[in-house]
Amino acid sequence: MIDDSGRAKLIDTCRALINDEINFVRGCRDISDLRYDLDLGNDQDFDFIAAFNSEIDYYPDEEARKYFNADLLREMDERVLNYISEVRPAIIEDCQVLMKKFST
Repeated sequence: MIDDSGRAKLIDTCRALINDEINFVRGCRDISDLRYDLDLGNDQDFDFIAAFNSEIDYYPDEEARKYFNADLLREMDERVLNYISEVRPAIIEDCQVLMKKFST
């Protein structure tokens, strides 16, 4: 069972991702990190978000972007934005499931 602060952080991150208050990629990566930080590795409600992160593991975070060629970044951004447009509804649904599940 996760503690209240871990539960709150997961719910807040899901809510922020749903409401576009954080970068979509960052939010998904944070949720995946929380899955393991909170020892929820076997929880299947995280699987689609984990799969998304696996598909874009090459994509640099904000700190690393400064080391990349601008043309390459544009290509990666376009690829990732297209992928996000495909999977966003499913990830939002998973976030809603997680929020409901861990709100109780």
